[in-house]
Amino acid sequence: MGEVDQLFVSDAARTLQTLESLTSGGLVVKERFVEPSLYSAGGDDVVELLRVAANGRVVMVVGHEPTMSAVSYQLWDRVGEAGFASGFPTAGAVIFGGGHAWEELSLGSLPLQAFIRAPM
Repeated sequence: MGEVDQLFVSDAARTLQTLESLTSGGLVVKERFVEPSLYSAGGDDVVELLRVAANGRVVMVVGHEPTMSAVSYQLWDRVGEAGFASGFPTAGAVIFGGGHAWEELSLGSLPLQAFIRAPM
């Protein structure tokens, strides 16, 4: 499935189950951080978490709606089509490219690589 340098996950049962499904499906996670604040975080909180704590090349956040689709929309550079603009389906994911240092992360700065909908 791939490899993630850092993964931030809410401490809620559902997000931890999602993480377990990802890792049992082959996702390799080098560093895992259970972040209780993600349960009630807003978009600005997620961006600040990434600015302060992220330092890997590939970073993943497993959080909650509507925050994850909102922060994805805020970070997206508006090039291409965004299937997530009206919210994420259950187990949806967005992948952004980058090249910026995490501490320089700003709104509208990330190119969309893919929007994934898990098969149901």
